[in-house]
Amino acid sequence: MGHVPPIDAFAVVATADKSTKPKDMADIRTAYRTIDSQDLKVAALEDANRIQVETLGIDLDKVGAKDARIIMSEEHKSLGYRPPPDSLAAKAQRSSAKHPDSSLGLDNATLREAARTDAERIK
Repeated sequence: MGHVPPIDAFAVVATADKSTKPKDMADIRTAYRTIDSQDLKVAALEDANRIQVETLGIDLDKVGAKDARIIMSEEHKSLGYRPPPDSLAAKAQRSSAKHPDSSLGLDNATLREAARTDAERIK
């Protein structure tokens, strides 16, 4: 395979502005190196989970006690154990405590499908 140049070779150096000091550029180059790849993976997974929940049509600000029970029940059945704290079911229950009489207005089949999808994500 060919030679791969070091990351420093890709740094852009401003030549038109005299106020930019080489020390500033060194700070920029080291900033890229300090990003932990594990942190990036965690952030990407959290973002993907957030997007997935939003696309399922579950607005946690409107989940009521009845909706939360349906989601928890289905996710519990799918997993075979109580869903973890970061699951859709747990989040729905926490949210429903704030407004128990609220409702999403979604049918039970949609809520169950959202719970099964989240259970698959957890497995």
